[in-house]
Amino acid sequence: MVRIPRASWLSHSGRKGRAQVGGSINRFNPYMVHSQVEYPSCSCVRASARAGAITGWIGVGLLAVSLAGCASKATQSALPQLWATAPGAPVTTAIAELDSPYYNRNRNVIQIAGGVREVTAFTLGLSAGETAAVGVEILTEPFVPAFGAPAVAAPDASTKPAAPIASPPAPIPASSVRLYRHWPITINRYSNWYLRSQGVREPREIPDALVPLDARNFGQPLTIRPGASLTLWVEVRVPPDARPGAYLSGLTLRDAAGHVSRVPIELRVLDVYPSSEDSLPVPARVQLGPLIAALSEYDPADPRIALADHDVRRQIEQAFAMLHEHGLSPYTDEIRPGFAQDSSGAVQLDWSQYDDFCGPLIGGAAFADGRGAAYWPLPVDLAQPNPMQFDGLDSALYAGVLKDTARQAAAHFTDRGWFARSFLYFDLPATENPTKREIDQVRRLARLVREAGVTAPFASCLVPQAMSPFGWYEHVFDDLSEVVRIWRTPARYEHARTVRTLHARGSQAWLRPDRPPYSGSLAVEAPVTHARSLPWQAFLRGNVALDIDRATDWPPRVLDEPITESRQRSDTWLIYPGRMFGLNEPIPSVRLKQLQLGLQDYQHLKLMERHGRGETARLLASSLIKAAGTDAYGDNFQDGLFARRVDDPAMWDLAQRILIEELEAALAEESVPDAGGVDGSRKGRINALWEKFLASTRRLECWPESQRLRFDAESDGGAYVLTCEVAVRSELRVPVTGTLRFAGLPHSAVAVADQHRIGPMHEMSVVRRQLTARLPVLPPRDLDGHYLQPVVFDAGFLGRTFAVCAVSMVRAPRAGGPIVIDGNLSDWQPAELNAAGDFRLINKSVGARDDLPESAFGAAGATPVEPRPRAESQTVAYFSRDDQYLYIGLHSASPRAESAIGPPRPARFSNVVEYEDLMPRDADLVEILIDPTNLATRSDDLFHLVIKAEGGAVFERGVGIVPPVGRTAPWPGAAPQYAVARTAYGWSAEVAIAIDALGPAARTSPVWGVNLARFEPIRGEYSDWARAPRYCYDPRTFGNLIWIEPPAPAERSTIGE
Repeated sequence: MVRIPRASWLSHSGRKGRAQVGGSINRFNPYMVHSQVEYPSCSCVRASARAGAITGWIGVGLLAVSLAGCASKATQSALPQLWATAPGAPVTTAIAELDSPYYNRNRNVIQIAGGVREVTAFTLGLSAGETAAVGVEILTEPFVPAFGAPAVAAPDASTKPAAPIASPPAPIPASSVRLYRHWPITINRYSNWYLRSQGVREPREIPDALVPLDARNFGQPLTIRPGASLTLWVEVRVPPDARPGAYLSGLTLRDAAGHVSRVPIELRVLDVYPSSEDSLPVPARVQLGPLIAALSEYDPADPRIALADHDVRRQIEQAFAMLHEHGLSPYTDEIRPGFAQDSSGAVQLDWSQYDDFCGPLIGGAAFADGRGAAYWPLPVDLAQPNPMQFDGLDSALYAGVLKDTARQAAAHFTDRGWFARSFLYFDLPATENPTKREIDQVRRLARLVREAGVTAPFASCLVPQAMSPFGWYEHVFDDLSEVVRIWRTPARYEHARTVRTLHARGSQAWLRPDRPPYSGSLAVEAPVTHARSLPWQAFLRGNVALDIDRATDWPPRVLDEPITESRQRSDTWLIYPGRMFGLNEPIPSVRLKQLQLGLQDYQHLKLMERHGRGETARLLASSLIKAAGTDAYGDNFQDGLFARRVDDPAMWDLAQRILIEELEAALAEESVPDAGGVDGSRKGRINALWEKFLASTRRLECWPESQRLRFDAESDGGAYVLTCEVAVRSELRVPVTGTLRFAGLPHSAVAVADQHRIGPMHEMSVVRRQLTARLPVLPPRDLDGHYLQPVVFDAGFLGRTFAVCAVSMVRAPRAGGPIVIDGNLSDWQPAELNAAGDFRLINKSVGARDDLPESAFGAAGATPVEPRPRAESQTVAYFSRDDQYLYIGLHSASPRAESAIGPPRPARFSNVVEYEDLMPRDADLVEILIDPTNLATRSDDLFHLVIKAEGGAVFERGVGIVPPVGRTAPWPGAAPQYAVARTAYGWSAEVAIAIDALGPAARTSPVWGVNLARFEPIRGEYSDWARAPRYCYDPRTFGNLIWIEPPAPAERSTIGE
């Protein structure tokens, strides 16, 4: 069954020749508004908008009503309002009321710019008013030059044509304009990086597939329902023979009622000619199986049979051509020469089918521009020769067969002129955490092919530096730099200094896209800027290629079924099958288009660098990507700093505009060296753009990293010491000096170290300081155990930034009677200050407030406000104790209340909790983390308990994350007693922990460190009680479990009582 997009997206309208022409059409879909339209029995003639037509009608529309043929004059319709904005910008109805750099509302003109041989794109919006816009069509026109034909001799052959230009400028044909409608891909599963940085888990329709508007199915004409908006991806391909200057064109809108309007388009062709030397190679591995499955009934596992079918082969070649057209260098490793051995065991390779299919792709004959592959793997890998057929990877028999095969493959590539593009790659290791044996196998393979005389560079996905300094406990590392020449290391392990060292030794480092914040993501659900950001990151990091490991590996029925499997990645394809839309070729994705724009940006960045503006280019890029690879680590290699990347499409578009302005200014200065520099108007325009850009991307910030209490028994009568560790970070270009201080303390508090002078801080630097105060009694806290202490960093005229330190406190009073561990908390007696609640989301998500006014942080006596949003599924923990046990009771709410209360669930011990990015993955659970010494510094020192909603549990010393961030050990002594029960609102649990099992300090420490975290898998909420800044396994971020008996009623005063 074909899934029709929901009402917020486009809906199909019928086309002449496929649907009924006369009579009525009454098509209903539950996602559409049902209506009926009468059509006369007549034929409707309109021009095609396919490539090659100079003018053509291209239908546009939305969602609600399916139409066919020509509408009668009785059709109620009104032309939609038209507007334009940046490609990929989030679309709301409010956008239609605003100007943008792409649309001047006062002049009613669309304004775009692009270089020769480049693509310029924008989002075209159509918004219907109170009346539906029915059967809307768009007529494209050629771009007519608005300038003469002066003769120009290029002063720099590397950037402009060498010959003088004297002939009249030619128009840019209308066929250079391509329009696509968005087809949504439904995502209903999310990786933890998304939950931590973007939002909670809920079904989302992502407008990623791009359907040409002249597609046979789901094409034009379409309709926009009243009050709705339709967006299209529009691109203009500037041909190689275009002249720099202004061109004029337009779009004409016509609806089924005969209403007509036109909006002009002004195209500025830039006087910029990037060289092929400035291009970023993008080797992209094409998976043939999904293509074959989508195009035919052949076995996807046997591509040789499918390629014998002319039509299937032609469509597969079109997939390669589409990737190539967008700047990628597609290759496949699934076609291999025929393999055999003669009676002596010598390898015999049959290259006929390999050369027939792969030859044109490698050499470039398969592509219109004749440009060959940037890289192509030698067909020598773990699939052929297969080590399992020759006594295993470590055998002498396999070594001989491998060397013979590699020698023949290298000779064949040399004969065909392909060897300079070749590389060798064996897909080892198989896991993220390699063993010493796997590393030794990689070294052995590299040495065997070297012994065979094959000099093609050997590629590996291993990490080229030790990861132990980054917190990877017992990481196995061996230096393979003597045998590996191409490093395809995942971006999250890429170390900038190591990359520079590898380059100095003659090796290459490719950027392999990973997950945020270590690189941009190619996932469907990733922010739309991420694909575009990858070439920018490659420029910043000095990568010589962008490595896309999977480009066509889409799941079955990707276009009409939601992606729900938790393990299903969505970053493994950049094109979609087109058969559903009546096309015999694939269709592109928004991510592929954004990547193409990023590759053009890369050329401009490199051109800036070649013309002496490299620092300017790096300032632009580093303001958008402030950290990547290992620079994006926080406390360890799994602690990602998600705030170090700008995802706002408006800022990326602004950066691209600045890049063009700066590049044109640099080239103009070189063209006319005696002109006295950049003209005043351009300089003022550039300065204004920079001011807006830097003000939006560079800032001062501070945040709390720890807020802890300790009890000083030696002071007169005893006192609590409050210590808040605060980090201050400056992204400003100028040195920053300021004062970090408490913004007010409780009346009874005595300042100990309540302010620090900081600075000068340089660009992108971080400083940490401790603010300390002494309190005779605990500070006033709310019923959930929190006291909010604001702090401020005042940098004078450079600004002030605030943060709120949430000091978390809870007591464990003596139990008023026996507590039965059955999951039912009804036998718990009411107690004072023993509740830990108001769990807040750890992950940065929708609802987080990072722009609060000063009054929200306690200025002028106001009550501080927490910037982090509350979890929708709240958890409350209760503490109690007796002489032997610490008791913890849990109430955990679920997003959807269970219909009935059942008996306690039997406790099924399980030691399996899956983690990703320092948070659990899929089970509904509560983590309890205890530091009875109040002195722990690492996760190794913690006692870790996990109680699962289904009844399982984990008890351990340390935290069992893979790859590990520290040591783990079994729970000392007998495991805690626990029970779980269902409730009307979710589930509850009780835990009894033997105090003596926690070590001798548990009996003497007056304050313990403690935190509780909840992972709720339906919405993907990860929340905690103690307000850990990024993850829960750092003891510094814990709250405080107070074991001292409350001395006096005065201390019991709390906020909100």
